[in-house]
Amino acid sequence: MITYDTTRDSEQLRLLKGDIRNFITRYESNPQSSGRRTLFLFPGGMASQLLRAQTPYQDNGTAQQFNYDNYWLSPLTFLGGALELGMHKQGGGFRDQDDRIVIPSGIVNFLGITPYSRFTDWCELNGLDWFIFSWDWRRRLEDSVSFFFTQFVPLFKSMVQQQCDADPMQKFILMGHSFGGMVVKLMLHQNDLVLANMTQAVTVASPFYGYDGQIHRWFEGEPLLNQIGPFDVTMPMIKVITSLPGGYVLPYLDYQTWLTNQQALKLDPDYPLPDYPSKDAGTGQPVDPFNPGQNRYPTTTGFDFAELNHALAIYQTVAALAPAAYANRFFNIRGIQSPSGTTPGSISWGLLTGPLNPHASPVSSGAGGPGDDTQPAWTARLVTLGNNQIVPIKGNIDHMFIMEDNATQAEIALIL
Repeated sequence: MITYDTTRDSEQLRLLKGDIRNFITRYESNPQSSGRRTLFLFPGGMASQLLRAQTPYQDNGTAQQFNYDNYWLSPLTFLGGALELGMHKQGGGFRDQDDRIVIPSGIVNFLGITPYSRFTDWCELNGLDWFIFSWDWRRRLEDSVSFFFTQFVPLFKSMVQQQCDADPMQKFILMGHSFGGMVVKLMLHQNDLVLANMTQAVTVASPFYGYDGQIHRWFEGEPLLNQIGPFDVTMPMIKVITSLPGGYVLPYLDYQTWLTNQQALKLDPDYPLPDYPSKDAGTGQPVDPFNPGQNRYPTTTGFDFAELNHALAIYQTVAALAPAAYANRFFNIRGIQSPSGTTPGSISWGLLTGPLNPHASPVSSGAGGPGDDTQPAWTARLVTLGNNQIVPIKGNIDHMFIMEDNATQAEIALIL
């Protein structure tokens, strides 16, 4: 049966075939003949390019293909294109705004700058067969996980075997940067037989216990996108952001996860979290972002409380113990800028007393602490892993470009 969802998946597979053909070209040019490993990199949030169909999907049961424009990230993004990337619920799932299918394809490249160019060069110098798996960071994480295992892997394996007479999944590495690391962790909880061939899973600067950026977006929009020329579009931007289910797993950890892990978080030998990071501005009492009580989230922006509840179960899986079968193959890299103190690590909430005024936000960040300018050091490790599986990167680093750093690449080499 042809549906919106099956059409979106088939379109993504169609565009992925070009990436797979590029992989095959690299694979055939790699002189290494034995011990080969495929490295799948899941980019950070907002690092995957998003293409939007030029025409809407038609609910007539026919097979459809589309032409696409780059809505993320291109000049169009800043001219109102970002306001066209919202989603809406339909039939128990989510569709793209105006039913114009959005497909992740490639990595953001703005003015020649990409977050992974030097990293892929490093992979080639070290004989690793790399593949960057673009994923739609607007959608539920489990959608990307399911698509990878059930649709991408069979196609990828078939095309490479047919051309190269080799199984690219015989030994492979899963690696995720930032939000992409949460996807990787969720993958480890799947009952997919191919995971037996995974040699390592590595996260780099990934927020296992949340961060404050997403909370601010729900109240304040996205600063770089809140203005189109002389026009203030903050409120429309907030409504787009609240329509995206992917972001609902990103606020600070729920209070139950804090209670379960507080001793380990407090006793981190290098970067402890001494107290719950989300509190009421007046009383100092904990405010659970997944269950904050009344008058916390706005009710006039489309904020989806049902989706927040759904996201809690997914988030708790990400924060849970790594499955025993993969725990000793799982590693977390975290960044610490020098000087430290650059990264917010807490948030305080005031009560909303009426409709949201995005220019008078009731949430504010606390003092900065150790981290990579975006993720606090304490959030970028799973505390149930051994200290020998937690790798710090210190110095003049930047969250967005941490994968390009020589120190990061050197530590990845030691892990692999």
